[in-house]
Amino acid sequence: MTISRRRALDALDRFKNQRPDSDELFFMLQALARSPDHARSPKLPFDHTAALLGASILENVLEAALLRKFIALTPPEQSLIFRDGPLSGFAAKIRIGHALGIYGPCMRDDLLSIKSARNAFAHTHTHVDFSTQEIVDLCSTFTILNKEDLWAPPDFPKPVSPRDQYLGSIRHYYICLAVESEDEEEFQEIYKAIAF
Repeated sequence: MTISRRRALDALDRFKNQRPDSDELFFMLQALARSPDHARSPKLPFDHTAALLGASILENVLEAALLRKFIALTPPEQSLIFRDGPLSGFAAKIRIGHALGIYGPCMRDDLLSIKSARNAFAHTHTHVDFSTQEIVDLCSTFTILNKEDLWAPPDFPKPVSPRDQYLGSIRHYYICLAVESEDEEEFQEIYKAIAF
């Protein structure tokens, strides 16, 4: 049986628009942070994978957090906003999340920096990895790294390497954005601890 290109593209679009649940996304983040592959593999592919996949997971959970603030939207309506519309870009999602009060200016700035690092890995024409000085410098500026009470070994040791700073910040912000607390007080406690 042959399939038309249009049907194949439509099927690919449906596949791309599937949303993994938050447990699956968090598992992927944990696996990425603990992956021993970076010790055996060339730096370029692993660093690119970590940078792109980590930011993609964060963008996905940010989209879910935005949807919780919106009225109920059908999948086609969501697509018009997030895939083909005003919130198709990561930066736009970050800015509207801040405008809706999901997080404060420090988290917004860290998210924009994560987006910038992701873009460097995706679009730079020269070699880039987590030892590239510009990436090292950017990762060291994440505000969340200064919240000493968030970094508790062994589950969340304070990251030292730029790769760990990047992925550790993503992991903490993921937790903040994935919270679906009905209890406003509980959410505010989590927010104060993570999203300052």
